[in-house]
Amino acid sequence: MSGVDARQLWLRFEPYHDVTYFTPESRAATDALGCKGGWMGYFGMRAAPLGAASPELVTAVFYNFAPRMVARALPDAWAVASPADYLRVRLEGVDGALRRMLGSVDTPDIAEAADLARSAALAVDVAGRPLAAANRALPWPTAAHLALWHACTILREARGDGHVAHRCASGLVARLHDPARGPRRRPRGRAGSARHRPVPSACALRP
Repeated sequence: MSGVDARQLWLRFEPYHDVTYFTPESRAATDALGCKGGWMGYFGMRAAPLGAASPELVTAVFYNFAPRMVARALPDAWAVASPADYLRVRLEGVDGALRRMLGSVDTPDIAEAADLARSAALAVDVAGRPLAAANRALPWPTAAHLALWHACTILREARGDGHVAHRCASGLVARLHDPARGPRRRPRGRAGSARHRPVPSACALRP
């Protein structure tokens, strides 16, 4: 798959995946779990497939978050709840958000989309893609709308993992995100930011 094809695919699965973290249902689920703020819930839910990962590991794998930002959420998030609990509330929040936004979730179109997305997710080469591999190792939800979300999550993380590999190999400097420190500055890496540069086909989603 070319980089252009991968980006077109991303435009379709990223919005469906985004309900994982950025909906009222998601925030309510992590607040009920005991999280102190949205970012603790974000890091807890996104890192949970890796187990009770250290802040150093999450900083390395997520790549573009400032270490101090990750350290404000981890490892404290694991004292609030176990990774299994974060996975549980993650799915509960996704289910609630999708049911609200889609209305009916038991439709032939969603079932077909879930089957197609699952085939794509299972075909992705996850070597060197830790978040994609960790999510793909999780049990698949039985409901079609949640299976579609799970497949989109695997595809999204596979694409992100590939971007990290490309940036590291190219010597590009990460744009470290930390809301407490204001807007991110443009890095002084060899080629500046890679945000608007095409990703080589070697980093695209491929079987």
